[in-house]
Amino acid sequence: MHRSLPNIIFIVILFILATAFPLSTEILSLNLSQKIVDKPTEVLPLTSSYLLIAPEEVDSISKTALSFVMESDTGLFDDSYTEGILVERYNGDQLIDSLSIDALDLTVTDEGTKSKRITIEKSALTADLTTGYYRFKIISEDGQMDYVWYAALLPNDVKLLATTSTVPAGSVAMTLYFPNAAYDDVVPMTRFTPLPTNRWRALYTALQNGPKTGYGLYETAPVIPYAPNIKLGSNRANIYMYSSNLKGFEGKFPIIREAITKTFMSYDPLNGVSFYVDDSQNRLVDGVDLKSIYTENAVNSVFLNQLAANGTLLLTPEALKATTLDERVTEAWNLLKAPNAKGIQPLPEEVELIGHSVEGKTLNLDVKEGFTTLFSSQPEYRNLMMKSLLYTFTSFPEIETILMYEAGKLVIIEGFDFSKPLQPDRYFNIEP
Repeated sequence: MHRSLPNIIFIVILFILATAFPLSTEILSLNLSQKIVDKPTEVLPLTSSYLLIAPEEVDSISKTALSFVMESDTGLFDDSYTEGILVERYNGDQLIDSLSIDALDLTVTDEGTKSKRITIEKSALTADLTTGYYRFKIISEDGQMDYVWYAALLPNDVKLLATTSTVPAGSVAMTLYFPNAAYDDVVPMTRFTPLPTNRWRALYTALQNGPKTGYGLYETAPVIPYAPNIKLGSNRANIYMYSSNLKGFEGKFPIIREAITKTFMSYDPLNGVSFYVDDSQNRLVDGVDLKSIYTENAVNSVFLNQLAANGTLLLTPEALKATTLDERVTEAWNLLKAPNAKGIQPLPEEVELIGHSVEGKTLNLDVKEGFTTLFSSQPEYRNLMMKSLLYTFTSFPEIETILMYEAGKLVIIEGFDFSKPLQPDRYFNIEP
């Protein structure tokens, strides 16, 4: 009895435990043969970064397309690889706008396994612009590409008025500075006329009667007021007018004075031009001080141009402000490359002056390589460029002839052979 008592107590305890805690059947259904698998790791898509590579050669207006390379570090290009890339358009130093290249017609070609070449026709970038020269730059999220592309939008039917050094027999050359159509500037035209008996009166009358039509000049005669008396004394021209002669010309006397002064100073060596109204110089007329002696001429000028509605280009000398020769060379060069609202800038922006020097009366100009290939198919623009250079720099009193070099080699192109110093024709803007 005493031996079986512990066994009975143990059985009772097992019974109580069994009835108090239900047995989980999951233990009975556990499949110990199942394999244990680790949780899979998330696979992320491969991300590419892009590098924009500029061309190695220098661009020119003679090239028709803008082109650069995009390189992917992975060799993969997603659908938005050109997103955020812009083309900046400039006219001179003025930013016109920025265009997304996604909005442009692109030509994309593969170059190797990790690169694509992007090409944009320059004509697509200038189609909505006006006549002139332009620059393009590429901007991305990483910054601006250190490269410039050049383009030109130029009409095909322009014609620069002729120049010459020859005067027909029995004739005289008159360079007449006519007011423009807006009567706010003057433009010279050279006219050959039979030798007159009174050259100063003939000169004034020709200016008064006005220019031929179609050149953007003031065409309503009389172009300037009648002057009853023109007297020469002490190598000076004295122009006499009266208040009655100025009726209808109110507010225009500053341009009248400039037109007469430049015309007379170009015709014969004079020390200046003086003006009298009602036989007096003790007055102002539209702000013009009659007591002054006026001497304006084409000396120290930059020769820009005006484009007439008939497609004719007229050279227009504009006075320079600088005083020293070096400063005038720099000022003139910059103005020749500046956008011209009235015509066409004579020098494309890509033309770079890399040096200049003076030997005697000859100015040596050395320009960057590529100059001689400009306008190979557009001789009229080459003619404009070269004559603008020649007339500009020989207007300096210190300079009579020009030598031009391209990266140290003398320039020899059709019509302009600088194997010897050149000077321009004596007369320009010959009236047809």
